[in-house]
Amino acid sequence: MPKNTKLIEKIASERIERLFELSTERFHENSGESRALGKRYVRLMRLISSHYNVKLNRTIKERICKKCGNLLIPGVTCTVRILAKRGYSIYRCECGSQSRIYMGKGSLGS
Repeated sequence: MPKNTKLIEKIASERIERLFELSTERFHENSGESRALGKRYVRLMRLISSHYNVKLNRTIKERICKKCGNLLIPGVTCTVRILAKRGYSIYRCECGSQSRIYMGKGSLGS
């Protein structure tokens, strides 16, 4: 086990955050080549997190489709339904899979 474990984890998490920023930029361009590059960035994020045993942030993890690996960007790669009474929103990806993102009590305005 390397001595600088904390440093390695910090560098890995910084790389993951940078790749997340780059992938959102690529998916917003909305062309075939840029989407493929964005998917590659997402795949690299997962590889880095598994190799260095670093957990993805909850916000990043919620924004990735588990089935196809797309980044879930409302209006670009997915549609969103908000079910305020139940306390969550449903993100439906282009591939057809759905993911629920639960909201805290304070974010619902009640």
